[in-house]
Amino acid sequence: MNSYNAATAMPTAVLNDISTGPDVGSQNPYLPGADRLNENARSYTVSVLNEAPTAQPQPNTLYAGVPGQDRISLLYRIYLPDNGRDLTGGVGLPEPELRLSGGQVLRGDALCSAVNADNSILKPASLPLDTYKTLRDQPGKPATFPAEQAPVWRAYYSAEFTLGGTYLGKCDGTPEGRRTVLQHRQQLCHGRGQPQVRRRFGA
Repeated sequence: MNSYNAATAMPTAVLNDISTGPDVGSQNPYLPGADRLNENARSYTVSVLNEAPTAQPQPNTLYAGVPGQDRISLLYRIYLPDNGRDLTGGVGLPEPELRLSGGQVLRGDALCSAVNADNSILKPASLPLDTYKTLRDQPGKPATFPAEQAPVWRAYYSAEFTLGGTYLGKCDGTPEGRRTVLQHRQQLCHGRGQPQVRRRFGA
């Protein structure tokens, strides 16, 4: 689970799988040696606070607040479920609760209404198909462009930087210096890399 600055899309806090403690009587299936086939004892509870990250965080707590902003931006990521499982890994999505200062607990539509939930701000930008084809099918480039026979992994910083470097050969020469300001919707626990591949190379 990651929180982001709503204005810049930069990550502000993270609570990943191995850092999440299980509920009493449950186990974390992502830890080394855990029984991944045990589906009946893998519950967990996480608190999301509208507070800035602290030097001494509480366990299972995501400090998602950003000074000067009244909105929390969250992403819950699932990368690769086990074979035969649905996109949630076979356990369904988390069931959020909103605990108000007066002790009232809201769920479902009442929760979404109370926090003015809006997932439109998290929709990823897409590249128009015609633009992609123009970049891919450049005069003088091989039919496999921009892929190479041996895949080349490149660090991801932003869509603009990636497209410029991959298709147009544009790089200012200081990508490491740009990492902290260009990693759109990235995570604090790891970076992101990607290769370009084409089926025309064959198996």
